[in-house]
Amino acid sequence: MTDYIKVSFGKWMTQVLSIIFFIIGARYLDLNEYGIFGILSVFIAISDYLSRETLESLIVSNKISLNSAIRIACEILFLTIVIISISYFIFEINKYYIIFLLTIFIFNWISAPFKAKLIELNLYVKYSYVYTLSSIISIFFGIISFELGYGVFSILLQQVILNILLFISSYYFIFISKVSFGSFDRAEYKPFLKILPSSIIFVVSARLDVLIVSSYLGLTAAGLYTFCRRIFQIIQDFFIGGLDKLLLKSHIKISFKKFLIIHVTIFLILYLMSIASLELIPLILGQKWSNASEYLLLMVPGATYLTSIALLRSKYVVEERYTSLMKVRTIELVLSILLLIPIFFYSFLWVAAIYFSIRFFFISNIMTHHIFGYKFSFIITAFLIFLITYLTYSYTFQKI
Repeated sequence: MTDYIKVSFGKWMTQVLSIIFFIIGARYLDLNEYGIFGILSVFIAISDYLSRETLESLIVSNKISLNSAIRIACEILFLTIVIISISYFIFEINKYYIIFLLTIFIFNWISAPFKAKLIELNLYVKYSYVYTLSSIISIFFGIISFELGYGVFSILLQQVILNILLFISSYYFIFISKVSFGSFDRAEYKPFLKILPSSIIFVVSARLDVLIVSSYLGLTAAGLYTFCRRIFQIIQDFFIGGLDKLLLKSHIKISFKKFLIIHVTIFLILYLMSIASLELIPLILGQKWSNASEYLLLMVPGATYLTSIALLRSKYVVEERYTSLMKVRTIELVLSILLLIPIFFYSFLWVAAIYFSIRFFFISNIMTHHIFGYKFSFIITAFLIFLITYLTYSYTFQKI
C-alpha cells in the first residue's frame, strides 16, 4: 500500500490539475473546437499509448535495458518524423499542428525510458515528483494561453511543455542516481517486437471511435464524445494511479476478489459522478455542455470495463502472453470497426456512446477469463452494471 501511494501521488496530483485545466478549457472552447482537439488527441494518444505499452512496460518488468530502450525510441521517432512529414504534404495539415504534434511525440518517446526506469528502481517518490512538478508548470502556461485567446493551441502547448518537463526531470533523477544505462543488446529487440503488433492494434482501436464519430457525425458530436471520454480518462488515471505500473513487477499480485472489488468501486464512483453531472455540468461549464450528461451516463459501463482492462493488461506483459494479448487486441480492433454499421444506419451520438460500453464489455470479459479463468461472478457483475446504468438512463431521459 505504501508503494502504491508513493507511485500514485504524482498521478493523483496530475489528474486533479487536469480536471482544473479541463474545466477552464471547456469554458473557453466551443463544441467544434473541442471536436478539433478530439481529432488531434487521437494522434497524441497513439504516441502516448504506444510508448507506455511497449518501452515503459518492458523496462518496468525488467525485460530490456535502458540503453536498448533509448535506441529503440530513437528509431521509432525517426520513422514517426518521416510518416508525419509525408502526411503534411499529402493532406496539407496545418503546419502549426504538425510542429506541436512532432514536439509532443519526440519528448514523449525519449522520456518514456527514464520514467519507467524510476519505477523499476523503486524510486517512487521521484517518479511522483516528476509528474507533479511537470503538471503544475505546464498547466499554468496552458491556462495563460487560454486567457490570451489561443484556443485549441493552448491544449497542445500544455502537452508540449508537459512532455519536455517530464523528459528533463526524469533524466535528471536518473543522472543524479548514477543509474547504469546497461549495454545495448540487439536480442532485447525480441520482446519489443513481440509486444509491438498488439500495441499498434490497441492504439488504433482505442481511438478509432473518435475518428468515426467525427467523420460521420461531425465536429460538434466529436466534441461532446471527446469531452466525455476525457472526463473518464482523467478519473480512470486518478483511481488507478500507479497500480498498473506496480503490477508490471512480477512479485506483485492481484487476486480476483480484489480485482472485482476495484471494478465495482470504480463503477459506483463513475455512476454517482454521472448522476451528479446532470446538475454540475450546466452549472460549472455552461449550457453548451448540458447534453454531455446524457452521454456520460451511457458511457459509464464502458469506462468501468476500460479501467479494469488497464489493470489486466499489465499481467499479459509480466507473464509474456503476447499471443493472447494479440488475439484480444485484434478482437478489439474488429469491434471498433463494427461501430461503422450502427453509425451508418443510426446517425446519433447515443449509438456511439452505447457501443463504447458494449465493446469494452466483451473485451473485459475475455481478458478476465485469460488472467483469472472463467469467472461467472464477473460476467454477472458486468451485466448488472449495464442494467443499472441503462435503467437509470431510461428513467432520467425517458429513452430506450
